[in-house]
Amino acid sequence: MKSMSRLLNIGRRPLSSVSKTGSALSSLPSEHFNAGLEEPLSVSTQQGYGYYPAQLGECIGDTETTFRIVRKLGWGSYSNVWLGQDTRRENSFVALKILTANATHGCLTNQMDEQSFHERISSGVEPPHRQSAALASNSAVTRHPDIAHISRFLGSFLARSTHGDHICFVFEVLGPNIANLRRAFGAPGLTLPVVKAIAKQCLLALEYLHDICGIIHCDVKPGNILLQRTVDSLISMAASLQRFSFRRGKRVSFASSGAPH
Repeated sequence: MKSMSRLLNIGRRPLSSVSKTGSALSSLPSEHFNAGLEEPLSVSTQQGYGYYPAQLGECIGDTETTFRIVRKLGWGSYSNVWLGQDTRRENSFVALKILTANATHGCLTNQMDEQSFHERISSGVEPPHRQSAALASNSAVTRHPDIAHISRFLGSFLARSTHGDHICFVFEVLGPNIANLRRAFGAPGLTLPVVKAIAKQCLLALEYLHDICGIIHCDVKPGNILLQRTVDSLISMAASLQRFSFRRGKRVSFASSGAPH
């Protein structure tokens, strides 16, 4: 059966040891963090945040690949996520998860393990200490089939803003999450066959994370299970946004498809 749902937000860790100011969240007005509002760009790195102030039409990347910011996909406690278009390929889209400057500091000082988690997961093979002698000696290891149920990690690069450095993780673009799908279905909710299919694929994903990667997913919930999106739907989305100005400095709000962390 073709994979229809995938897990994301792997290997979350609290940032309590990263910020030098204690609990920045508790000292900020709660309205800054209500669902549906923009992320508070003015909150500094020293206060525990430092969001990347992306602009529509902006190009970010490294010497090998650059991506044009198309629209916002969501934001969470330590990142914002944007739909990006590969500037070298007209119909190639990715999800750009840009960490706050504070979270980036945590990664660069080994207080967060997110990048190593993504790299381990995307390798599709057991780490060396878990491999059998036969597997370790096989130079043509086949990728584990259940990796198809995990959000695909494509790489990372470093971006810079007035807040400092920002690690940007590049992922395949996925569609709406299960929480949104459930709301769209309305009463009485998802049908039993759909629930069974989603549950099966989630269990396969968790088995892969636990047994192959040695990783425990600490936040399994409907909002962290995403559906696949077709290339045609992404092209249509990008085309529909052409009526918005890409003039530098302009920010446009979009409804979040599920807050990242």
